[in-house]
Amino acid sequence: MVKDNIWGLFQKVFYVYRERLYTINFGEENSVSPKIDISFKRITNENYKLVENLRDGQYVKEFKRMLDIGDFGVFACVNDIPVGYGWAKLENSRDYFYIIQNCYLCRFFVSSEYRGLSIYPCLIKNIMCSINKKYRVKKFYIAVEHKNTSSIYGINKIGFKFLQENFFIRSCKITFNKFQLRK
Repeated sequence: MVKDNIWGLFQKVFYVYRERLYTINFGEENSVSPKIDISFKRITNENYKLVENLRDGQYVKEFKRMLDIGDFGVFACVNDIPVGYGWAKLENSRDYFYIIQNCYLCRFFVSSEYRGLSIYPCLIKNIMCSINKKYRVKKFYIAVEHKNTSSIYGINKIGFKFLQENFFIRSCKITFNKFQLRK
């Protein structure tokens, strides 16, 4: 009984994340075609508030913060209206779980009514091409929650290879065991 109470208290104070880390070298990715006509827009200080149409406004401040620290974001659009987004964190960017020395792809979202149309893998590929063109980055990483089979399917479609499974312990917005993504 005491053991259960201690474990319950631990789980309220500390959260354990279990993520699968994948990697790919630029130029090794598979060709992916969307099942719908989509376009891509770089997320900027002029348009970042468009996220409020996707996620009830809950990420507007977070998008501004990510732009302010130099992260690279892209909206996926249908008829010029954002239906999804994704981000890339470049070397020395701040992240909850990783110390970045290459390019870490993260924070992807596609509206539920547009899922299953290959928007997610096309968005990843667009960001990879943009980052490679602008910064000449050759190695990309992406981490996926271990139970997120849809995202795992999407990154496998592109050609990402499983690297390792990581466990992170967080409490009070502090991660106690960051991993370093090496060149």
